[in-house]
Parts: sequence; structure tokens; C-alpha cells
Amino acid sequence: MSTLLINAFSPDGPHEELVSAAAAAVRAPVRRDLVGSPFEGFMTADEHAAYHSETPLIEEATRQAAEDVAGSGALLFTYPTVAGTVPAVLKSWLERVLVPGVGFVFDAKGRVAPGMTQISRLGVVTVQAPMNGRRDGGRRTILRTIRLNCAKRCHTTWLALDDSEVGRTGRVTEALSGW
Repeated sequence: MSTLLINAFSPDGPHEELVSAAAAAVRAPVRRDLVGSPFEGFMTADEHAAYHSETPLIEEATRQAAEDVAGSGALLFTYPTVAGTVPAVLKSWLERVLVPGVGFVFDAKGRVAPGMTQISRLGVVTVQAPMNGRRDGGRRTILRTIRLNCAKRCHTTWLALDDSEVGRTGRVTEALSGW
């Protein structure tokens, strides 16, 4: 299966070399750039209303993204850490795509169960300022929360670089070598 690379860096920005190295390091990458996509906006009132309905994916972009997730065996996120967490465009993608029936399902007793059991690898390549003892909300969001909805033995990879390391694509290749 392919690796779905969700990129929240500007596709023509200074981090393109980093994102390209990540794509080259994984098996069968399918890259989706979020900057300039419909995910830059907020969830619409219609999307909010449809969230818990039988058909929560009412926009074409969210339906396509959900199909990308369903057809992937791995998810890799590349993004700049903003204020200690994921950027707004990535948060928008997570909230609008990983809806009931895609990111998670409800079992017969109405309990939440994993919806992405085909995902066996989950990873992040991010660029962030030194955290100075602060918690990293992006790491919790992706590697803890999203991982709960993946395969039982889903392997995770976390690579946080600072701006001085952006040109060191060897670290990206090394971190993703098992993918």
C-alpha cells in the first residue's frame, strides 16, 4: 500500500527540499499539499451539521482525502510547528477528513473503535523552534490521538528539526529508512 504524505508546508517555500526528501524516503508516496487547498478555510456550517450524520463527507475535497486515507498503509505528516502544535490548515484537514466512518467508527455498543486499521505506520517530520520545556501538542495530536485509530501495532516515527537543520535531508532519510 502507499504512503499518504500530508504536507502543511508551502509547496514552493524554503522547506520543499525537506518534504521532497520525505517523499523520496517512503514507499509509493501519494503527496497532498494543504497550503492553497480547500482545507485552508474553516469547517462550514453544512459540514458541522453533517459531521454526525450518515454522510459526513459532503465536500469533494474531503471525500477525495478520505479515499486517500482508505487506500494508504501509512500516513506521514510534514508541517511547521506553530505555537507548539500543528498549523491551522492541518488541524482543519484532521477535523474535516477523519470524521466518523473514516478516522474512527462506533462499535455495536456505541463505543469508539479504530477506523484506520490498515494504517501500520504513522509519522511526522516537523520544523519547530526550541520548545524550552513546553509540551509539544503536535506530537500528542498525531502520535497519540491519531495512532489510537490505526492498526493495533502501528509503528510511529517522530522527527523534529529546528530551522538550522532544514537542509540536512539525511536526517529525514535516516528517520524514514524503515518505511
